[in-house]
Amino acid sequence: MGRGTLRRKVRPAADVKESEPPLLFLLFFLLLFLGFGFFATATCVTHRVPPFEWSAWFSNILACHSCHVKRFLIRAALFPRMDFWSSGPGFENAMKIIDPHIHMLARTTDEYRLMAEAGIVAVCEPAFWPGADRRYAESHLDSFNHLATFEPDRAAGFGVRHYCLLAVNPKEAENVELTERVLERIDPYLERPTCLGIGEIGLYQNTENETRTFRRQLELAAERGLLCIIRTPHADQKKPGMEIIARVIEEVDPPRDLCVVDHCTRETIQTAQDTGCWTGLTVHPGALAPEEAAALIRDFGTERMLLNSSADWGDSDPLATLVTIGAMRGMELAETAIETVVWHNPRAFLGQSPKFEV
Repeated sequence: MGRGTLRRKVRPAADVKESEPPLLFLLFFLLLFLGFGFFATATCVTHRVPPFEWSAWFSNILACHSCHVKRFLIRAALFPRMDFWSSGPGFENAMKIIDPHIHMLARTTDEYRLMAEAGIVAVCEPAFWPGADRRYAESHLDSFNHLATFEPDRAAGFGVRHYCLLAVNPKEAENVELTERVLERIDPYLERPTCLGIGEIGLYQNTENETRTFRRQLELAAERGLLCIIRTPHADQKKPGMEIIARVIEEVDPPRDLCVVDHCTRETIQTAQDTGCWTGLTVHPGALAPEEAAALIRDFGTERMLLNSSADWGDSDPLATLVTIGAMRGMELAETAIETVVWHNPRAFLGQSPKFEV
C-alpha cells in the first residue's frame, strides 16, 4: 500500500455527519502511544539494541503489524461513530465502492481484507505488464488463466468480487508478431465467466507498432461487442498519445458505451470526452493526486466518469478511491455525486456485460 494512505485525512464513507472525537478517545490514543513507546524501549534494552538502531527496530515492529495498524486507523478515520471494537466482519455503514481498474495480482491478501472492510465490493483487473517483457505467447496465456481463475477465488475469500479484462498490455505492444500469436489464442480466455472484455490497451510510447497493436485489439473488442479499457500514456507522451487514440477510435468506430479512455488528466480529459467514450480518472502517483481527481469531477461533472486506483506493485494505494471521497467531501461535492462516481457509474459501465453481477 502506498505510504500516502495514512497521511491523508479520510472523511467518513458513511452517510453520516462527522463528529469531533471525544476527549476520552484522544486520551486513549495518548496512553496507547506512551505504552507502545515504553514497550519498544524496554524491548530494545532487553535485546541490547544500540541506541542508534532504535528507529530501525521501531520500524520493523510497525512493519510486522502494519495491516492491523492500518485497519484500526481506517476504522477510526472513516467511522468515528461506529463501534470498531466489535468483531464484526466490516463496515456496515460504508458507501459501496467499485474499483474499475486495479492490479490485484500485485497486492496482498491483507489489502483485500482492508478493501472489503472499507466498502470496496468489486474490482476489475485489466491485464498488466509483469515487470519484464514476455517472450512467448504461452506466458501471456498463463497470466490470462491466473486472472480468470485464481484471482477471483482469492478475492472471494474476502467478500470481494473480482473481474478481469484481457489483452496484450501497451507496455509489451511493440512486438507485433508476438501480439498476433497471443490474439490468435485469446478467445477461450475471453469466454471465462469473470472476463468482461479487452484491456488494458492503448499506448505507452506512441510508436507505430503500439498504434498498430492498439488498433488490432480495439477492432477485436468492437467485433465481439466487449468492454474495453483504453489507457493513455504518461507524462510528456500523454497529450500526443491522446490525439492518436482519439483518431484510432474515430476510424475503428467501436461502440462508445463499451469503451473507457483511462488515466485522463486536465490536459486530456476534454479530448477523451469528445470521443464519446467513458472517461477514467486514475488516482496514482505520477497520474493524479486525490485532490486533482476531485477537482476534475467538480469541474467536468459525473456523467460517464469513472474513478480508479490502478494500484499495482509500485508506490500506489488500493484505497485511493476512499481518499478521493474525502477530497470530494472537502470540496463539498454532493453525496449523490460522490456515490455516482464510485458506485453507480462503474456499476453501469461494467454491468453492460451480462457476466457482471454486483
